[in-house]
Amino acid sequence: EGASSIDSVAYLRAAEAQAISGDLPGALATLESARFDGSPDPRVTDSIVRTLLVLCQLDDPKHQSQRQEYLSRAIDIDPQHPEVSIYCAKLLFSQEAIGEERGHVMGLCRQLVRDAATRSDAPAELFLVLGTGEASKGNFENAKEYLRAALERGEKSASLLNNYAWVIAQTVDGDREYALQLVDEAITIDTSFSDAFSTRAELLVSLERYPEAIIDLERIAAIAGQSRELAMQLADLYDRIGDTKTADTYRKVK
Repeated sequence: EGASSIDSVAYLRAAEAQAISGDLPGALATLESARFDGSPDPRVTDSIVRTLLVLCQLDDPKHQSQRQEYLSRAIDIDPQHPEVSIYCAKLLFSQEAIGEERGHVMGLCRQLVRDAATRSDAPAELFLVLGTGEASKGNFENAKEYLRAALERGEKSASLLNNYAWVIAQTVDGDREYALQLVDEAITIDTSFSDAFSTRAELLVSLERYPEAIIDLERIAAIAGQSRELAMQLADLYDRIGDTKTADTYRKVK
């Protein structure tokens, strides 16, 4: 029969206490004791996978040297766990090595992510990671497909809406009015999201709506602080609307 539900709860509570105290390896050992005490409780399996992924991300050199092992174990235990596919997707776009056999682990990750992306229950965050990663490489058409898939799966975060709008802005035939709707929604969700104001300003400039773009760039300065690059953008836009005095003021910003 294996460990009872009560036994599983005891293991989970003990592991949680160890994790809170900072003893993640101890928590992992406790969870694995429960798993091998008979038929695994799904909650225990889930906690093992999540703990392994947390260990993968620690900065401690001791754990960094074992990341390949941690990730391989997580994949072996539950290759369809949503957090495994998300972590693997992030890793695919990372420049960071993962041990001597990085190629082997990356190969596992590529296949796992490909498989996960074809499943109807794939998490929206997986497509957000894939879309953002493709955009960072300049693959905007691929990025659009992934970000659209995230949106279709119910993801409505400010980050997704902004990234999708920004990707549309980078394509020649992108629907900029639709992109503006997306970024407007992102700003409604997070009114201090400076990246979204930057995206909207870029879209407004492409539509020659310069006064509105100026308002957004000045909001960025209020949120994140003035910079030389931002001041030069504002100087250019003030020139375009014929306000050379204000443009000259921004050009003096160091």
